[in-house]
Amino acid sequence: MIVGLRDLAAKCVSDAVQEFSFIAGVVLFGSVARGEESERSDVDLLVLWEGLDKREALQVVYKAVS
Repeated sequence: MIVGLRDLAAKCVSDAVQEFSFIAGVVLFGSVARGEESERSDVDLLVLWEGLDKREALQVVYKAVS
């Protein structure tokens, strides 16, 4: 297990929830959630939102990954 990867994901999620009031929930899944991550693992997150239409949500996602 990569030490700190789960903690880093939790910190990022916590910061995002504080910054964006429309986040209704976040689900961690995949190898990190199972404790099976490796050096090549990514972090898989499902972000649930409320109060945004599809266009607004896509704009937020685009900004986040740009």
